[in-house]
Amino acid sequence: CEAPTGSGKTAAYALPLLQNLLPQTKRQQQQQRRGRISSLILCPTRELAVQIGSVIQNLANNLSSTRKRPEVLVLYGGTPLEPQIASLADAARKGQTVDVLVATPGRLVDVLTYYHDKKGDSSARDAALERRLLAALDQQGSMDASLSLEQLEALKLDTIDEDAQARSSLVNLLENLEYLVLDEADRLLGRAFESDLNAVLD
Repeated sequence: CEAPTGSGKTAAYALPLLQNLLPQTKRQQQQQRRGRISSLILCPTRELAVQIGSVIQNLANNLSSTRKRPEVLVLYGGTPLEPQIASLADAARKGQTVDVLVATPGRLVDVLTYYHDKKGDSSARDAALERRLLAALDQQGSMDASLSLEQLEALKLDTIDEDAQARSSLVNLLENLEYLVLDEADRLLGRAFESDLNAVLD
């Protein structure tokens, strides 16, 4: 079916999705698994991903204050990958549930495979360590920069293992997924998105 922009196509699936994600009783709240993604909305473009994320966040913000507001995250290309990975890894480390993840297929595949190494999870630890050290050296602003002991302590390198573990778990991000929505399914099911969509579904 087709309908013009602003006619409520996103709300048509977003409202029932949010309603199903909200626990109705305290018992249901306790039974909810934490540290996972509940629902995934795939769409073909970053503009649409941002729009969907905004609509769902607005709907979630207007829900009754007696209920937990759903957590919404948006992943799309054309922006740095690292902050998006950091957001998901942070949620995984804290055991938080991401209720709705809106993503373009290509960026989701990038996130799911970024730290995946068939040889093991050491790549996640090495990448996390490298990222922190390079960021600290970049702040020094010169090619021959070095870090003092105090600066190294401030980097909290002792938390690298927690960070690496959370990041390496991103390959299992969709393990307990409950809902999958394909927005503009006609485009997503075409040849342009075939390999990325198959990778996500696999």
